[in-house]
Amino acid sequence: MDIHAGYLKDLGTIHLSPSARIEGIVAGPNDEPVSNISLRLVDEASGSVVAVSRSYASGAFAFESNVRTGNYSVIGYIDPYFPTSGFGYVTGSVGGIAATVGQTTSGVLLRLNASGIIVGTVKDEGGSPVPGVTLRAFSIDGQSRFAFEKADSLGRFNISTNLPSGRYNLTIYDVTGLIFDPNSDSVTVNLTAGSMSTVNFVLKRSGIISGRIVYSDNSPAGSILVYAFSSDNRYFGYAYSNADGSYSINTGLGTGSYTVIANNEFSKSKTVLVTAGRETKNIDFKLSTVGAAKVIVSGRVVDSMNNPVSSAMVFSPSDYTSSSDDGSYAIEIALPAGQSSITVPLTASKKGYYDGKINVTVVAGQVGVEADITLVEMPKGSVAGRVVHGPPKQNTNLTIRSEYTNVMVGQEYTVFGSSQASSDGTVVYFVSRNGTGFAYAGNSSMTEGRFAFSLVADAPGTIQIRAYWSGDNQYNPVESNTFSIEAFPPSSKAPVEIAMSSTAADVPPGSRIKLTGIAAPLKDGMLRLYGSVNGSGFNEIANLTLIEGTFFHTMVLNEGGVYSFYAVWPGDASRFANKSGTVTITVSPGVKVAPTVTLNSSKTKVTLSENATSVPVAIYGRIYPPVAETQVVITVTDPTNVKTNMTVNTNDSEFSIQLNLNKRGTWSVVAGIAEGPIYASSTSSPLTITAEYAGGADNTMIYIIGVGIVILALAAVLFIVFSKGR
Repeated sequence: MDIHAGYLKDLGTIHLSPSARIEGIVAGPNDEPVSNISLRLVDEASGSVVAVSRSYASGAFAFESNVRTGNYSVIGYIDPYFPTSGFGYVTGSVGGIAATVGQTTSGVLLRLNASGIIVGTVKDEGGSPVPGVTLRAFSIDGQSRFAFEKADSLGRFNISTNLPSGRYNLTIYDVTGLIFDPNSDSVTVNLTAGSMSTVNFVLKRSGIISGRIVYSDNSPAGSILVYAFSSDNRYFGYAYSNADGSYSINTGLGTGSYTVIANNEFSKSKTVLVTAGRETKNIDFKLSTVGAAKVIVSGRVVDSMNNPVSSAMVFSPSDYTSSSDDGSYAIEIALPAGQSSITVPLTASKKGYYDGKINVTVVAGQVGVEADITLVEMPKGSVAGRVVHGPPKQNTNLTIRSEYTNVMVGQEYTVFGSSQASSDGTVVYFVSRNGTGFAYAGNSSMTEGRFAFSLVADAPGTIQIRAYWSGDNQYNPVESNTFSIEAFPPSSKAPVEIAMSSTAADVPPGSRIKLTGIAAPLKDGMLRLYGSVNGSGFNEIANLTLIEGTFFHTMVLNEGGVYSFYAVWPGDASRFANKSGTVTITVSPGVKVAPTVTLNSSKTKVTLSENATSVPVAIYGRIYPPVAETQVVITVTDPTNVKTNMTVNTNDSEFSIQLNLNKRGTWSVVAGIAEGPIYASSTSSPLTITAEYAGGADNTMIYIIGVGIVILALAAVLFIVFSKGR
């Protein structure tokens, strides 16, 4: 079918064929109904998923769209990354289900087996709960089974999905301010399906190393990696410096002597003593390099009529951002060290527009540079037609809600909702203020059953919102529930500022993405995360726990498309509700992430002796951006040019091994990752370590010289004996 810009294409009448229907029950091991299980209908001939559904409160389910004649399997899938349902059960399936178009196949029984359960608490040495840490149970019996859970505000956790009988390694992640060594502190749990095991963790408070990092010209050095490792290689911690050069390593440091290194300048490393639970201050560094100047470029993204274009991505060679509702953007340009000016290209991009490109020149010392970018809208064509089918119209529901429970007068808030109809159309909104009666407030589009509409609170009091959809050829008209929001004067509460970012903006399918953010001036509490795919209405996808004002959420994006997210503080008695800016991630098939592999070691020089014929050295590294767990191949070349390859898996983008150096000379270590479905291949710079004997002499040569002296002495004695005999 050809579509031409500016023309209407009439598709005529589209006749829908009837579908087969498959219905059944999801039940547990004791015949109890299991509700809210994600179900997938798989065509056994092609292996593809043709439909999805969920089980109702009674355990009943049905597939009634897009089911052709054939044989199918039903999978009850429990997602270990999003365990919002299926508590107490393990993913299961049933196959060999025959379906015929126009007929119903009933009586399908999908039985889910019971999951093992791991419960417990995470506390510090003083008995205080440690909330927000992530616990992961991973099978060590080759089953490839795992599950996640977060500790609640009391430090309690309950992992009860997708864990059949077997042995599991229970590990804690995302620890802040404490000490947890996965190699020594992880616990092995022997689980039996349907039974419960209790594991309690007691974590020690970490020591703290803090200070400031500056360049050689005394300008602050921001975003510099500084790390510390103990002399016995038992403890390790790291941090990045802030914009003012200050840093604080506050996790993973036990009592001991540490080597602290900034920016991998080993010659300027410092040795400090650390006590667990206490801070070692003023460990400052002056780097060998000159500071790099930074200039902020800001402006607006507009269309050809000078109207603002929101949510456009703006890229520089080293950074990216997105335009706000008024089209404004701001992006940081870093000049190379020692360079006073630079010209860089800026590109703005948004679906439905041609890319806009400009060149911007920035000069060191400038307060800022103003630069607008114009996007030209692509021409569009249109299609029209008529879809007909036989069955009578059905009833459906319409549910609305808001991310906020209270707002400040003058603040914008969004009402969003959904319908089980999964249809397209127009939703009309009505608003009542302080019980004065409902009045028309506007309308918005519904796409695949999701919709959203933004309003502004214009007066204090109770705001009630109701939505209406007129239906379509398949569904009857429907009115939503009534949702209420309280509006307060600006002076009655304090605001909360929320910022959120992601580890990457353009990734391939299957990538693991981490969203991180702050909510100032909050220290703890709960936020909500909302997500949208390909412009659909936003939907709540997770609750986020604030830890010292910070939060994060990790997910895997399996399907191609444009994903959008924002975080919301819903408001409480003392602070207004607010939300972050929208973070956009594009999942593009065929695009691969070009990572950077960095490699470091605990020592750059070791000494061998008669008592120490080999010396252990810790090798550790990092892959950035961290979008997936992957294998790293570490190639070690000893002084005799013998190469050894070792394979290690990353843990949240980090990896480490221990080498035993047993030969004198220079050792070389290189880390690399092979090209895969997500990452392009990449190799680190070589890391060299020197091994020498005590006193600088080779013990072998000393031994040979000693033997030679003994032989000469023995020859002299024999010569004297024979001479006297004559």
